Amino acid sequence: MYARCVLAFASCASLGCIVSFDDAPRSGCDGGACHDVGSLDAPRDQRAVDTGADSPDKESGGKPDATPEAGSCASLPDGGYCGPGDPCHDAPTCLAGVCTPHVRADGTPCGIPLDACHSIPSCKSGVCGASTALTDGTQWRAGDDNARCCGGKEIETTTVTNCGVCDIRCNTALGQSCTAVNGHYFCTPCSPGQCWSGCCSNTTTSHCSPSNCVTGSCQTPDVCPDGSHCQSDVVNYCSY
Repeated sequence: MYARCVLAFASCASLGCIVSFDDAPRSGCDGGACHDVGSLDAPRDQRAVDTGADSPDKESGGKPDATPEAGSCASLPDGGYCGPGDPCHDAPTCLAGVCTPHVRADGTPCGIPLDACHSIPSCKSGVCGASTALTDGTQWRAGDDNARCCGGKEIETTTVTNCGVCDIRCNTALGQSCTAVNGHYFCTPCSPGQCWSGCCSNTTTSHCSPSNCVTGSCQTPDVCPDGSHCQSDVVNYCSY
């Protein structure tokens, strides 16, 4: 057997069957370094080439499905809601394919007042108005006749700046204060020529009165501040 192998080797050598390593072809390496074979085996990011379910629908023009925008009546029947309401509008509804607003009646409350001396905001032509100051003299606390709104503020009309009603000011330079006389508040004490009303009455005690000091009746024209009037009683006084 050994002899046969030597003979076969010698025969092949004489015919040029043995190829040297220098003559072996180096496919893919000509003109530069060989490519990294490992890179051919690396997994590719399928998202870059995937044309399956994640891609936009071709039939929709390349755009993904979307729900109708607010205010749109697409796919909605007449009477269907197509948007939100607000304090001065009921929710809009579809009418013949058009999203139609529904304005609430003028005067509909639409907000919270700033305080007890400001109005409740209300709607006008679909717009919520402001909370505005109530009229001077508005009673802001039930059961308290002296709790009056003055200039949009919650006031007790028992002070030298609002004595009895809004805007009656006592002459503090003369030592006047706001005092109750027969259950009503007046600037006291006084002497002729010292009163805002022009009359210092001595009924019960000296006090600045809206009376006619000659007749004892309410003055004509009325001298009480705007919104109030002279009320006849044991003592005449300004009232709302």
